[in-house]
Amino acid sequence: MMKSMLYIANARIPTEKAHGWQIMKMCAEFAKKLEVELVVPWRFQTKFMKQIRDVHDYYAVGKTFHIKRIFSLNLTPPLDSRISRWIQLVQPILHWQQSLCFGLISSFYTLTRPVEVVYSRDFFTCLFLYLLRPLHQKRVFFEEHDAFPSTKLGASLKCWPLRHIDGIVVVTRHLGKAYQSKGIPSENILVAPNGIDVKQFPSNLERKIAREELGIPPDKKVICYTGHLYRWKGTHVLAQAMKKLNDDYLAYFVGGTPKDISEFKEFVSASQISNVITAGYMPPKMIPKYLAAADVLVLPNTSEEAISRLYTSPLKLFEYMAARRPIVASDLPSIREILSEETATLVKPDDPTALAEGIKRAIEDEKLGKKLVENAFKEVKLYSWEKRAEKIIQFIARRRQEKG
Repeated sequence: MMKSMLYIANARIPTEKAHGWQIMKMCAEFAKKLEVELVVPWRFQTKFMKQIRDVHDYYAVGKTFHIKRIFSLNLTPPLDSRISRWIQLVQPILHWQQSLCFGLISSFYTLTRPVEVVYSRDFFTCLFLYLLRPLHQKRVFFEEHDAFPSTKLGASLKCWPLRHIDGIVVVTRHLGKAYQSKGIPSENILVAPNGIDVKQFPSNLERKIAREELGIPPDKKVICYTGHLYRWKGTHVLAQAMKKLNDDYLAYFVGGTPKDISEFKEFVSASQISNVITAGYMPPKMIPKYLAAADVLVLPNTSEEAISRLYTSPLKLFEYMAARRPIVASDLPSIREILSEETATLVKPDDPTALAEGIKRAIEDEKLGKKLVENAFKEVKLYSWEKRAEKIIQFIARRRQEKG
């Protein structure tokens, strides 16, 4: 019976990005059944994140697992520094250098730890652990969140070591099928979408009270988007959709890195969109309040990039469902793995007019909105972090038994 796990992630913890929330929540759930150690690199931090003294408290998890920070050759400056903007052209090179370094060092660190299972979100860690296989007998599992490589060479190189590890966890069925198409057996793959802690979205958090506390006008029809402001997330399409709605409608964009916030504000200003508020990054504990303050929640992902169209499992999607507010989302294969016409208003992606019409319909048709909200909340209960962790632990146990 498995007793211990090393969870390895090449991630800045804490971070403004959603993967930090996912990593910490999963470690907390694994720690209910196993002895867990989270291994992350030492990285430069932004000014806001430097203020976080208690990482476990920041992510609202118990101190049931240890966080180990190991050295990696980190030459990438913090996201909010001036240097970060100056060296944008060489950022990809610095990223690869840091990734290779962390993968190698985390692998050797793993060899020193008396654990049975290594569970990693980092490809290079899995690569080096495969190459170091003669030196250890640990079971290695990889959790994939990135897009599947678009070239034959890239796909072949990525799948080569992953064929030889013990299992792969993917967040969408399309991602699983992509790995199967390269010869990785279906029994080696587990599809496990992201999850949610429904208890963090209390039903008694009224819209009126949330707006008063956040300073949001009580008489506006409020649209809310939470998360990063990358173009593949569809944020610019939502901003353009707001231009097609009158000033009775007001959209709040909550999230983003300093660089992305600045660029998004410039886009909104240049486009002369008056009914958009860029709230900026907010701590995770504030998100339920913003969602409660809204009339409708929007997931406007683009169809132009494969990661959005096929491979993403957005945390905000599950948060929206738990918040008990009508959802308007892009009609994409990745989104349809969770949502349907019974749980959300689905609209043509990359079309500001269709998105604006969907928003109006979701707000004006109260009877339909109530039905969709009830169905979505019932459905989201199937996607708790606890159930996801149990599913993964069972998968690991099965694969260990099969391999003997």
